[in-house]
Amino acid sequence: MYIARKFRKLDEPDYEEMNSIWAETMKVQEPLVVFPDFFDTIIESFKEDSEIFIYTCEHFNKSENIVPAEFNELPTLTKIATFVSCFKNIFTLDELHTFLLDLNISLERIKQRFTHKQYIQYITIIHIYSRILQSIGEYEVTKYSFPLSKMFTQALIPQDSKIFTSFTVNFETIYISPCFIIDKEKNKTPAFIKLLSDGTFRIFDVVEANVINILNPSKYTVIQDDCILEIFLGGITPEFSIEFPNKRAAEIVLGIYISDTPIGFNHVTTFLSSISSLNNIEKFFKNVQYVLPPEVNSNLDQIISSNGCQLLFYAMLLPPEETKISDKNALFFVSLIGNKIYPFYRCIIENNLEELQSNNIILRQNSLLTTVTSCLLKEIGKTFLANIVLKLNAIVNNTSANFQSNDMDMEQAISFAQNVFHPTFNAIVNSVSYLPNPIKSILRCFFIRALNHCVNEVGPIIVIPNLFLLRFVFPEFTAQNKENMKFISKISQSIMNVFYFHGWEADRSPPELVKLNEKYVYPLFASIPKFIQDLITVSDNDLLGPIPCPGDIKINLIDYFSPAAERFTSLNLESANSYVQDSFDLVSITQMIEESTFDIHESCEGVVFE
Repeated sequence: MYIARKFRKLDEPDYEEMNSIWAETMKVQEPLVVFPDFFDTIIESFKEDSEIFIYTCEHFNKSENIVPAEFNELPTLTKIATFVSCFKNIFTLDELHTFLLDLNISLERIKQRFTHKQYIQYITIIHIYSRILQSIGEYEVTKYSFPLSKMFTQALIPQDSKIFTSFTVNFETIYISPCFIIDKEKNKTPAFIKLLSDGTFRIFDVVEANVINILNPSKYTVIQDDCILEIFLGGITPEFSIEFPNKRAAEIVLGIYISDTPIGFNHVTTFLSSISSLNNIEKFFKNVQYVLPPEVNSNLDQIISSNGCQLLFYAMLLPPEETKISDKNALFFVSLIGNKIYPFYRCIIENNLEELQSNNIILRQNSLLTTVTSCLLKEIGKTFLANIVLKLNAIVNNTSANFQSNDMDMEQAISFAQNVFHPTFNAIVNSVSYLPNPIKSILRCFFIRALNHCVNEVGPIIVIPNLFLLRFVFPEFTAQNKENMKFISKISQSIMNVFYFHGWEADRSPPELVKLNEKYVYPLFASIPKFIQDLITVSDNDLLGPIPCPGDIKINLIDYFSPAAERFTSLNLESANSYVQDSFDLVSITQMIEESTFDIHESCEGVVFE
């Protein structure tokens, strides 16, 4: 028994109204597509060749706003692709982007937030998606549900969406590095070398920021010697030399000097290449007084606050040992995400779904996402944490003798089951009403997305309470009193066994407890589906505003983002989305489509499609 997905029961459309709205959308007098017959046409075309169907709809020319006059004479698949290309006109960029910032992007919320016409257009897409999947077998659903949702996501991107996936920055300084200028007498002068947006390299004083020199390719010849660039002015000896913190910095400056100035997204990667030089500036400028150029933080601020938050996103993908994110500064990280927190989480979850392919658990206990989320819970879920900790403390204080030993006689086993296990289980289950909606939404997002990938199918019901308890609840409880670790070590496995739909097991539990499964554990299984449902049901659109950074946290942005920046630039990206495959908005649209199509229910047989 576990929670599985099912298809949401959609109301039967008013087909006359639906046809009229699509005629208006396609800018024709009489409907060119007539539902419900066109649903059948689409399904038949998909079944004929699913791969060609998806490819054609994804790559059909979206730039045309006029449906061709010969529409009725077009091949069936071309008709369908033409119809799908009209989806770009349903929403405007601004209204869709604003909506996707919300916690609740369910079908019900769409109906409330958009016009009736937009809702009918959108529900048409959901009918198509749902009917296609329900017309094929379970294996095919597993194979095609995600590619189809991605196809409809691309189709829904608004017409005015050139900035939808853009990474727009406006840098006056594209590259910065500390350096020493070495004259012919070998005197060293500390300086900053900067590549400006006009394509010139200028060398600045480290305190007053006065220009010392300008490197002009038409004037100087430059030769690299390890971490030093030798600057020649026609002669055989250098006019002066520039010493960099490392060889890589010298290579970057020389590479840009002898080639074209970076443009577009390369402004971002070029600037992030500065981080490796700036990261150890104190060691390089030992005993040198300097003022860090203001462009360093202003450029980082632009990158961090950009539409895609790619640097923040990439920081979350680094292994924990390579990142600066910790329990102490996680709220600073959350504050940088600002009002993009829900799209951000959806995008992180989307990326982690790939781990399912190797049967790993999404949102691992030691992942940065769960670290940041647990810190977020502490900030916005004080009432919840206080409630659950109070109840657990009461159990510990009243029953301390019942969990001190692994050896139990039957009387002790019954006492443990009645006075420790059951009260703890009830305290956890009953605490869900206090759980903040933002945390529920994160769990729900994971659940819906994982189910649509249909991999590691048992995972969702195991992982949600696992995360809930081991990342959100128990750490706060043990942090208050280390003695509580004894209680947690004894009770956690017993509680988790219930969520796995297991009882006490002979190889892990005292034999007397195993004998009590039928009376004390198995009856609890019936309450698990409701508990999971409550954990991931968001009833209110409780939009979480930006979390302010705590005043006592002092962060050096260079130090904080150095690992992410270095790994990010090492990928030699050509565009913002070549690694981060989709912008936050696109991932949120996919989530929106799946939320509108699938619901969840209790199952004894696995993933069930109804």
